[in-house]
Amino acid sequence: GKPNQLLRPRTVIYTTALGLLSCLFIFILSYKFAFDARVLRSPGAPFMINSDRMLQNNFQLRLVNRSQELQTYHIAITQPAKATVAWSDSKPSLRPSESKLVPLVVSLPVSSIAGRGKLDGMLEIRDDAGNVRQIPLTLLGPG
Repeated sequence: GKPNQLLRPRTVIYTTALGLLSCLFIFILSYKFAFDARVLRSPGAPFMINSDRMLQNNFQLRLVNRSQELQTYHIAITQPAKATVAWSDSKPSLRPSESKLVPLVVSLPVSSIAGRGKLDGMLEIRDDAGNVRQIPLTLLGPG
């Protein structure tokens, strides 16, 4: 009969597929975020205008520490330029695997949104280890 072939096409294809799937699995496991952050709009009025003619949007930030160390989080708004963000804690700190809901108030001048009704913003959350998450949010105001 025929001599046995060690490198059959099916053997090469299966070995290559198994190697690629193993590499993909390892890549996905190593690329896991050190923390999760989600922004939710607070219930109630979508925006308020205070006596200083500043527009305020209320949000809730859900933070989950996925690292194995205590982490303190730094929150900033990078867009729009005139916006500021405030929260109740001095700087939220979470133990490993802990989650926390942090109320946020984003303020900006009414003139920066007037007539449009909404404006895109970007929230930046950074932990002590240097991990950064950029989260888009929509700021609402008078149309």
